[in-house]
Amino acid sequence: MDSAYDLLNQVLGERIAVSDLKPHASIDVCDLANECARQPHIFALACRIYVDARDQLRRDEAQLHLIRAEIASAIRSNPEQFGIGGKLTVDAVNCALDQHEDVKAASEIVRVSQKQVDAARVLVDIFDQKRSMLNNEVALFSAQYYGTNPPGTNRTSEAQKTEEEIAQLRKENSKG
Repeated sequence: MDSAYDLLNQVLGERIAVSDLKPHASIDVCDLANECARQPHIFALACRIYVDARDQLRRDEAQLHLIRAEIASAIRSNPEQFGIGGKLTVDAVNCALDQHEDVKAASEIVRVSQKQVDAARVLVDIFDQKRSMLNNEVALFSAQYYGTNPPGTNRTSEAQKTEEEIAQLRKENSKG
């Protein structure tokens, strides 16, 4: 699991220290109340990282489109300057665009931004999985109570009293 966080740090490191989130990915089953209380904040943080990465990708893509449009216009205005001799075709313009250094640099920036979006999505998935595991842990913890008290007449009077209180609370909550 450390290597996954190392990769995320590499990809998202400029924007956030992903290693700061690493301790929050595991579940302390002895402290479920606090784990459940922290989970929404941590999940929101992971989602914010993802949204920020998607926003950066959109800005980088828009910049790439702008650069391509400006260079395409320059190619059409002066094809000889870009090594296009003879008839100016769409394919010739596209080929010259793809070979231009500014387009290559902007395309690399978009590629890196896409990688950051993918890494941020992994981060969101990690904390979504934790949410699911917390739900399961809480259900198992709740089931432990009922698993320790046998059904029927062998129940302790205190266990029976607690179950009756829970049933009463459920009734009251369903009315309100």
